[in-house]
Amino acid sequence: MFKNEDLYAVAAVGRHGYLEELQHWAQSLQAGTLPHSSLEDAYQNIRVLEAINRSVEIGEVVQILS
Repeated sequence: MFKNEDLYAVAAVGRHGYLEELQHWAQSLQAGTLPHSSLEDAYQNIRVLEAINRSVEIGEVVQILS
């Protein structure tokens, strides 16, 4: 799934994406508090990322339906 340039991008940043968000989520669970982002936020973010990916693949604008 990853190409060499994708792996380079991860290495250039020095960490995998969303590491801090996952750590915050785990700490919130342990503390019994709500995390900053909800599961709904994550779901909507994935919908946007999938639309971006699809748009790049087909070379057209992809609409996100509500």
